[in-house]
Amino acid sequence: MNALNKTLLSVSVALGLSACASVKTTDTYDLDFSKQKYTEQSIEVNGQAIKFRAYEGVVYVRNPVDTRYEIINIYVPEAYYNGGKIDGFNAETAPIFLPNQIGGYMPAEPGKPALEGKRGEPEDGQKSPNAALVALSKGYVVASPGARGRTEPTGKAPAAIVDLKAAVRYLKANDKVMLGDAEKIISNGTSAGGAMSTLLGATADQKDYENHLKALGAADGSDKVFAVSSYCPITDLDHADMAYEWQFNGINDYKKMNISMLDYRVKRELVAGTLTDDEKKLSDLLKPLYPAYLNSLNLKSPEGKPLTLDAQGNGSFKNHIAGLIAKSAQAQLDAGKDLSDRTWLTVRKGKVVSVDFDAYAKAAGRQKTPP
Repeated sequence: MNALNKTLLSVSVALGLSACASVKTTDTYDLDFSKQKYTEQSIEVNGQAIKFRAYEGVVYVRNPVDTRYEIINIYVPEAYYNGGKIDGFNAETAPIFLPNQIGGYMPAEPGKPALEGKRGEPEDGQKSPNAALVALSKGYVVASPGARGRTEPTGKAPAAIVDLKAAVRYLKANDKVMLGDAEKIISNGTSAGGAMSTLLGATADQKDYENHLKALGAADGSDKVFAVSSYCPITDLDHADMAYEWQFNGINDYKKMNISMLDYRVKRELVAGTLTDDEKKLSDLLKPLYPAYLNSLNLKSPEGKPLTLDAQGNGSFKNHIAGLIAKSAQAQLDAGKDLSDRTWLTVRKGKVVSVDFDAYAKAAGRQKTPP
């Protein structure tokens, strides 16, 4: 097991191995998907009706601790029930998209295909299809699992990852009676949900979780997924604060996302503020810790050159990251994107010449306060 896998494993296991089996409901559930009922649904996207069958609120373990969260919503394109194909996929070959809704390591209900506005924008603003709806339009079967989280007595680690593993096992156990290919499950998540998605891929079939899965009455078999899609996953918790302050030290105004629970749903609210004097001092203490850690990794560029930082936080690693930003900006320019408002970017004759990394950080904006 490599160092990343060990770190991820320790985050989930060491914090509370007995949490999953501490409370049980008295009800026992059947894991046979063929007995589930569905509704026919349709959502219009750009004038086209996306039609699908919705199997919602399906309990994915025999002995759930909390049926608010240990449920999964499954959506199947209607075309597959009529022998149709979408983007080359059919009822047998369609991959299964597995997006979780976890934020802040808190409990999460299953997601649904929908038209949604961007985070932080007014509710009456322009709406776009969410990831689940896009996946359906591309011919994927969508299976969005709920999971317990840290704000519930029975949701301490490793409850969330055990729940996600149980959901994967449910899909695999029902592969013969469900449309889609359970050998092509693609896990997806953002932030803490991205970490859970990464962990799901990195700890496939780990025996450490077996007792917890058995206590829940999870289906027998593998919890291995085909691929992982993680957006800004919080995986390196031991060093995340120092890394963040290395980038954002000196930027004192912030807009951070407050995450809370409202009626068993995750509520996200954008809050603006300025660092206190104590937070500024803490940022000053954290920033110089990062170069020593970064240098201990002995990272190298694709060309084999060492990636390092000096005591002030400058060096080849910082230049390398700036180069990655420049490459991304160039791709946007080549696609016709107007980047003239990016004051941190120097462009001449359609080519990116340089990136001012510190100015980029300021433009990106601080989104978290020091701990």
